[in-house]
Amino acid sequence: MYKRLLRHVIPYWYLVVAALAFTFAISFISPFIAESLRRAFFAIEDKDLKVLLLYALLSFLAVLGSTVLHSIKNYLVTLFSAESSLNIESHLFSHINSLPMEYFHKNHSGDVIARLTNDVNGVRGIIGGQAFNLLQIPLNAIVAVIYGIRINCQITLMLLIVAPLPLITNFIFNKRLRETSQEAHKLWARI
Repeated sequence: MYKRLLRHVIPYWYLVVAALAFTFAISFISPFIAESLRRAFFAIEDKDLKVLLLYALLSFLAVLGSTVLHSIKNYLVTLFSAESSLNIESHLFSHINSLPMEYFHKNHSGDVIARLTNDVNGVRGIIGGQAFNLLQIPLNAIVAVIYGIRINCQITLMLLIVAPLPLITNFIFNKRLRETSQEAHKLWARI
């Protein structure tokens, strides 16, 4: 399945590379903002107005830069998703038009329509934001852990003990969610 999907995605590799570059850059901004704010608080404590203004300005510029980078990344991901999905939809439509008429006698038309709409929308979601989020989240976590260990190793290690709880919860409910999704697909095909 992934090999077949890959041939529709490869023509837009340059969008993936650009989006990955922005994803990588974004992951380093949050620790930079945290460090700038930390130093700004130290400047408040030391009553050093010049240093406070410097780190407040750096924090503001980092937040502004993060917003711009996120917007560009989201644009690239959306463009990649749209182009790839259009390629898939065109290929699927051509394939359906090439099928013999007996296929349509054996298969319900609702199932064909569901494949054209739901399945393509599902793929669009996966090759769009979800795939990049699967990269962004662990990358952010790695950078945050490195920064946290640099600041306070004990607190960071304590937080790492609690961090897997959402993953465990996701694992528990994932099977039921998959079953519900399949049921919804069958209902949609019948409708």
